[in-house]
Amino acid sequence: MAALLDARPTAPERRPLVALQPKGARAPLFWIHPVGGNVGCYVPLARELGSSIPQYGVQAVDPAEAEPSIADMARTYVGAIREVQAHGPYRLLGWSMGGVIAYEMAQQLHAAGERVSCLGFIDVGQEPLPRGRARRPGDDELLSWFERDLLALLGAPPQTDAPRAGGIEGVHQRLVAAGSLPADLDLADVRGWFDTFGRNMRALVAYRAARYPGPIWVARGTAGASRAVADAWVRRAGSGEVIDLAGDHYTLMQSEAGALAGAIRRALRESEGKPGARPSTSSGAKTNPVTIQEGEGGR
Repeated sequence: MAALLDARPTAPERRPLVALQPKGARAPLFWIHPVGGNVGCYVPLARELGSSIPQYGVQAVDPAEAEPSIADMARTYVGAIREVQAHGPYRLLGWSMGGVIAYEMAQQLHAAGERVSCLGFIDVGQEPLPRGRARRPGDDELLSWFERDLLALLGAPPQTDAPRAGGIEGVHQRLVAAGSLPADLDLADVRGWFDTFGRNMRALVAYRAARYPGPIWVARGTAGASRAVADAWVRRAGSGEVIDLAGDHYTLMQSEAGALAGAIRRALRESEGKPGARPSTSSGAKTNPVTIQEGEGGR
């Protein structure tokens, strides 16, 4: 393995699709990345759902635009999932920011005449219509959010909300000193994570969701995103349902993954045969070989 790694001149191009579990005869399920850009957070759920449903993660890639919008990301990801499934009905789920991107993907698929049979949100905290003009978060605020998010994903104790010094170098040093990150992890890697996090967060807070004609399914942790925000998203859709589950924003995807997977199974069963945003004249998945990309973290 070492010889193969040494012989490879460059890292492979990072592509949107990651095969989490590509086996199964049913329509594929697409998991859309949260704000960190990676899809490793969905691995526990993919295992819980088993091998009967093909499951693909959609991860962030280097954008063509310096500051891509949610619509830009959705356009790229719709093109990627159609390489695996040419026509609907589509099944899209996303945790946190991933739900918002999935919502915009469903809008674009609907506009293209395709059907989305299941559009699922998992603990989405962003409101569909930001109040007033979208406020662009500053670097210090983004760094604070990034460090808190990374600690929670790594299962480390949360830090206080007091200002954290030292920029991205300080984040790297603190997490290595606390044993949350390996000592030999390059600062450049952490800086790259933060660049993706910041770009995605700025796009998220600027997004204003248009009305969506199809159904939406929302799962939230009782200690996670607010019920008021979940209800607001349902009101933007043609119809919807909110399911409350034990856990917070992070444990819902970790220790409570079994309960969440059970709720997802029920939602998928109920969506089969129901009308989505728009019926398509043809449907079906075409199988293309897709491999796990390198460097997949939990974010």
